[in-house]
Amino acid sequence: MKLHGSVTSLEGGSNFATQTVNTIVQSGIFEGTGVNVLKGCTLVESSFDIFIQGILGLLAFTTLFAKRYMESPRRPFVVWGFDASKQAVAGMTVHILNIGIAEYLTHAVGAAALKSDECDFY
Repeated sequence: MKLHGSVTSLEGGSNFATQTVNTIVQSGIFEGTGVNVLKGCTLVESSFDIFIQGILGLLAFTTLFAKRYMESPRRPFVVWGFDASKQAVAGMTVHILNIGIAEYLTHAVGAAALKSDECDFY
C-alpha cells in the first residue's frame, strides 16, 4: 500500500487536505507497518495508480453505453459503435499524451526545482 504525503503547493501555502496528510504522515503511525509513504502525487507508478486509471477508463466507456440507451431514436449498433470508438480513441490518445507529458516534465526536466509533481503537470 502506498500513501502519498508531504505535498506542498507551488506558492508554499497548503490546503486542509495537504495539512491533514502531512500531519498523519509526520505522526509516524505508519512506521513498521509496511506502508510506503511517497512524496507527492503519482499517475502511473504503482498498481493503485494503474487501478485508478482503469476505473476512469471503465467509467468513460460506461458513460458511452449509458448514453446509447438513453438516446431517442436509437441509432443502429454499428453506427453507434463507430461514433463511440472515435470518441474512445480520441479520449485515450489525449489522456495518454497528457500522462506522457506530465511524466516527461516531472522526471526529465526536473520538477524538484519547481516543487511540483506529476499531478500538477497533468
